[in-house]
Amino acid sequence: MLLVDDEPLVVQMLHDLLIDGPFAIETATDGYEALVKVGTFRPALIILDVVLAGLDGIEACRCLRRMPETREVRVLGVTGHPSMIPVLLGAGADACVTKPLDLDVVCREITRLTSATTIDSRASAGGAPAPRRPAARTTVPHSLTGREG
Repeated sequence: MLLVDDEPLVVQMLHDLLIDGPFAIETATDGYEALVKVGTFRPALIILDVVLAGLDGIEACRCLRRMPETREVRVLGVTGHPSMIPVLLGAGADACVTKPLDLDVVCREITRLTSATTIDSRASAGGAPAPRRPAARTTVPHSLTGREG
């Protein structure tokens, strides 16, 4: 799984949520780095923020869908701007969630998107178990504004 977000708190929260699951996890902080890592890492799922420096999540998603070798990679879009959801879906994302992240929703979408996808070699033959959920819901404040989202 590739986590793409320029917010360190979001990356850490998602990493902590998923680390005990069946996924090998890599991270990227922008769309360019994500595309480079996809070329060598070959994730089954990318969790992709929309607003990124350099190449944003929408353009990165379009690039993924244009390349035959990455066309089938599942993309879960993440945005603090609900108005961007149709744009990201139009660029090829398979699903979107909004910030502040509801970890129950994130887990449900990951399970749904990976249920029809072959997970990396650490997955069991019986399919991928749901990612571990923390006991309490967690929201992440936006680092620039201090507000959640």
